[in-house]
Amino acid sequence: MVVKRGTPRADIINGTASADTIYGFEGADFLYGKGGADKAYSGTGDDFVYGGTGNDQVFGEDGNDKIFGEAGDDRLNGDSGNDLLEGGDGNDRLSGGADNDILKGGKGADDLAGNAGNDSLDGGVDTSSDVYNFFANPAGTAGIDVVNNYDDARDYINLGPNLSWGDLDTNGNGFLDNGDWYVSVETGRTTIYAGNAAGFFTGDQVLIVRGDAVLNEVDFLFG
Repeated sequence: MVVKRGTPRADIINGTASADTIYGFEGADFLYGKGGADKAYSGTGDDFVYGGTGNDQVFGEDGNDKIFGEAGDDRLNGDSGNDLLEGGDGNDRLSGGADNDILKGGKGADDLAGNAGNDSLDGGVDTSSDVYNFFANPAGTAGIDVVNNYDDARDYINLGPNLSWGDLDTNGNGFLDNGDWYVSVETGRTTIYAGNAAGFFTGDQVLIVRGDAVLNEVDFLFG
């Protein structure tokens, strides 16, 4: 394994064909893992990180970062800052962290979690199953997440252990509609007031699913 370290300035750091560990530290850095299963820590500053081929792990840390997993089954973490995460090809796990993030899974079966902030999540348009994670929590962390390109034939929405299907489908008709207490259905979008449905009223915890899909129990995971 090769370890490469940046400086307090803006650096350009290229990995090798093998597994590398790259540290950007301060400055607006450009990090490129190339081949192998790399780990990259971008540090502070507004950084660009490209994983390259291989199953890579990238940690954006501080700053407004742009992170691209490219090929392989990658794990991309935005951490703090308003970040852009793009998984590329492969079965990727994207976690936005704090602030307002944009997550794009690309091709493959992807797992996306915006976490805190107002986030945009898009698993991509393909034949794989994507999972969108949005956990209502008692801390009341405010956030409005938007799911784009949801495919009700393949994709899933995980609302976490604090909710059940009965909390959403309050009128018991088997699907989400305007008759449910914590749901609003309009043309092209379904809005779920997840925090209120779970009994947490200390912050806006809202999930918007774009598209005309009729959401029923098989669309959701609770765990």
